Amino acid sequence: MAQTQQHDILMRFLKQIRYKLKYMARDLLFWYAGMDGPIYRWFTFTRYKPDAESVEAFMDVFSQSKKDFYLVQVGANDGMTHDPVYKFIKRDHWHAILFEPQPAVFNRYLKPVYRNYPRVNPVNAAIGYEDGNAALYTIAFNQDRWATGLSTFERTVLETTIEEGRLDKRLKRYGITPPEGIDDWIAPIEIAVRSFASTMLEHEINRIDLLMIDTEGFDHEVIKMVDLNAVKPSAIVFEDTHIAPHEYRSCMERLEEFGYESHRIGPNTVAWQADIGQFIPWR
Repeated sequence: MAQTQQHDILMRFLKQIRYKLKYMARDLLFWYAGMDGPIYRWFTFTRYKPDAESVEAFMDVFSQSKKDFYLVQVGANDGMTHDPVYKFIKRDHWHAILFEPQPAVFNRYLKPVYRNYPRVNPVNAAIGYEDGNAALYTIAFNQDRWATGLSTFERTVLETTIEEGRLDKRLKRYGITPPEGIDDWIAPIEIAVRSFASTMLEHEINRIDLLMIDTEGFDHEVIKMVDLNAVKPSAIVFEDTHIAPHEYRSCMERLEEFGYESHRIGPNTVAWQADIGQFIPWR
């Protein structure tokens, strides 16, 4: 019994060491990406080829069709990990407004990644109906990418993720012992909120080529905040995984009223205006 306990303790310790080394390497990667070193640029500009049926395949063709591309991204997180727009922002020199409300993620990763890109404006805030502050629900005991990517305005979304055991395998792999009660898993943090209207005015935005949304169950609400009579993005990509069916239907009905066609692919929905239909690979 004692040997088994010692073995478990040793294995947990080794997993934690591997976990820390992995994230040290990750910090180095972000620092290097922010420099736009020659190896990075060679891969991004000459070797990268998106899968033909992916969201990135659409972005690749659409991006190259315009000389002055404008992106608004809501929920940018660290700006690199699992981020379909990252390579195109840098390769094709997009104008971009990147919203990320979590201060730790914003300052440690997002700002450094784009520090040499004057056309990119990271904003440490969330999008809301009006300027102010709000509670964002986060994983209380970890600040790594897998945890910060789960942060949401919808506490029930995070509770469901925890209760259904979706994090158990990851925690075991990294040797992380979580708290006992679910209330100790979740911590609300106060974050800044900017309205879409004030953002448009502040940054003098008069058109949006791509609106990219990833807010863990709040995506349909963000779409409601956009005055589609004032500015109609050529394309909208949003994560639909955590949206209730009736909310999703309502969202799609609104987009259809404004002339959008759509396609679900992986965890996302892509909606587009007819004038860019030639760039859609799924038609």
